[in-house]
Amino acid sequence: MASGGARNTSGPAPTPGSGRSDSRGLKFKSLPSEGYDGDVPDFPQPVVFGNELTYWNWAWRQPQAALWATPQWSSAILAVADWCSLKAQAEDPEAPIGVRAAIRQREGDILLLNDALQRAGYQIASDELAQRREDSTSTKPAASGYDPRAEMRAVQGGQ
Repeated sequence: MASGGARNTSGPAPTPGSGRSDSRGLKFKSLPSEGYDGDVPDFPQPVVFGNELTYWNWAWRQPQAALWATPQWSSAILAVADWCSLKAQAEDPEAPIGVRAAIRQREGDILLLNDALQRAGYQIASDELAQRREDSTSTKPAASGYDPRAEMRAVQGGQ
């Protein structure tokens, strides 16, 4: 077992657009913000716990699934299935506490954790269209200068 020294998870994860990442020449590859829209593969092992397929279908609609569907990341498919099984096991109130630790480990392995995603050199693309839709539908204060805070009153003594 190694003692002391840096680990690959030491320190903060690289940040897209930071000066340090730029100086090191790190370029982050983007994953689709809308998620993966390809075919969901068959679950690669027997279903033992009730909601494994629910988690499987959810996982394959996440942006990270665009990676898992590539030949370079196809080995992650079994890890995704393992994560689904662990999540389903964790629903049982009698599940050992170690299941939760294993879930977190698997989430890092399959890049569902943001810091793991960044350490692998990926980021989820910003959905600029959704942002514009949100901006256009957000309620803006009336141009009349009305301030709803002016109607607030402080209540003394908790009454």
